[in-house]
Amino acid sequence: MRTKQIILLVCLLFVVVLNVRAQNRYQNAFDSIRIERWKEFNKARITALRNYSNAVRDAWREFKGEPALQEPEEEQVMPVLIEENSAETASVWDALKRLFKKNGKKEPRRAKVKPVMGNGENLDVGKEIAPTPTLSQPQPQYKVDNVPQQVQRPNAYKTYNLFGLDCKIRIGDNCRVQLKSLDSNDVADAMKEFEEPQFANMLHDCLQERSRHKLSDWAYYLLLQKIVDDLYGKNTNEASLVLAFLYSQSGYKMRMVHDTKRLMMVTACHHTIYGKEYTYADYPNSQTPYYLLDGRKLGGTIYICNAKWPKESSMSMQLTAEQEFVLSKAPQRTIRSRKNPDFTFTITSNKNYIDFFNTYPRSYIGNDYMTSWVMYAETPLEKNLRDQLYPAMRKKLEGLSQVEAVRQLLWWIQGDLDEKMTNSTPEYIQYAYDELVWGYDRAFFGEETLFYPWCDCEDRAILFSHLVRDLVGLDVALVYYPGHLATAVAFNEPVNGDAYIAKNGRHYTVCDPTILGGDIGMTMDIVADKPATLMMLKRN
Repeated sequence: MRTKQIILLVCLLFVVVLNVRAQNRYQNAFDSIRIERWKEFNKARITALRNYSNAVRDAWREFKGEPALQEPEEEQVMPVLIEENSAETASVWDALKRLFKKNGKKEPRRAKVKPVMGNGENLDVGKEIAPTPTLSQPQPQYKVDNVPQQVQRPNAYKTYNLFGLDCKIRIGDNCRVQLKSLDSNDVADAMKEFEEPQFANMLHDCLQERSRHKLSDWAYYLLLQKIVDDLYGKNTNEASLVLAFLYSQSGYKMRMVHDTKRLMMVTACHHTIYGKEYTYADYPNSQTPYYLLDGRKLGGTIYICNAKWPKESSMSMQLTAEQEFVLSKAPQRTIRSRKNPDFTFTITSNKNYIDFFNTYPRSYIGNDYMTSWVMYAETPLEKNLRDQLYPAMRKKLEGLSQVEAVRQLLWWIQGDLDEKMTNSTPEYIQYAYDELVWGYDRAFFGEETLFYPWCDCEDRAILFSHLVRDLVGLDVALVYYPGHLATAVAFNEPVNGDAYIAKNGRHYTVCDPTILGGDIGMTMDIVADKPATLMMLKRN
């Protein structure tokens, strides 16, 4: 019996050995195929890099840097406060006038409210802007694959924190470049380092993080900037060269520029960006502006490398997908409605989102600066905020008509007026002018209006547009008057008040979040007689 057991055990061991050998054969065969495929890919990658670096040797042209575009200044319109106590209302305006005078600002125009018309009065539409199309994110110049372990050099991961995200990037032992000078031949020679496998892995990991966390073009640029500044020194010539490599290989349209001392990267954008210096490139067709995004100044005479990549695409400032920044809880805030104390909600903002928005430069698309507000309004509120606010709001709005539901949201957004700007922990959404809070005009994303103590007309209109579209399911348009931004809602039931007729024949009734304590259909008298721009918004 014991002999049979020994024979059986030997047979089993023999089968196991055969199985392991077979698996090893299959694995070795798979690894061989993978290595051969990577070698083919790498050959195409190196050919593309060499073609580009050869073009770099003779593609530099002299251009001029252009000053940053500044946001247009507009005359301000005072908010309207609906109050029974006229003495209190007068004191608010007096306080505002003193505040503007103290800060050297021109006194805003004071508005009154037109009476609500019984059957609705059609206001003039001077211009209608359609919803902005969603732009595709640039794709890599070629397939970017992991370097097989058998052919890669030693790599170590470094972790870069991007608004709470841990982005792990492999940094090879030889991920080093050195520029002897900014002579075109020296720049091209330094680019030979990018043919090494460790740079392929670095690029692969950057693109993986872009995809995994749904990073916008702006957030991805910030990640690349963080990586190269860490490895090569902030704003060094080597950092700019590697940034240009990673950025262009990710599919973005960029150009290298220098002023004989500093190498920099400028990038093309679908949008016109405020506050960033730019230049024109693509000689002799110099119609496309290229922006210097790192905050430096281009100066006077600069030299631009017009070498191009075949699949390059301009970046976009849109934030259409929800980026997965880690939740960092800000202090709780309870926000009430002056007109309905029962309409009260407590929220906790994600500080990482607020920090990201602080880096975001304002921009517009299609040669129309009013589309800037459309982009803010078409950026969905982040999930953390929706999960806190929307279920509680839906419960309060349950059973109400469209008109009554919108009225409750309007009153909540209208909030109060902090004329002395002293209440930094308010119970209401408080009105204050950007120029007095920030020193310049600054539009808010919806999350920012619920985070900061003060906001102005455009911020209220943007947040209100989110709530009506998401919670009541109605179409909303932003309404622009010189110096003022409001909203209008396309109700599916009868409603009194001023309205605009859109090109599609639908009536959009004015709902102005800056008429504090006002009602649906109310319009400021100083803007009602002027043609308005109607900016149609997509549903989130």
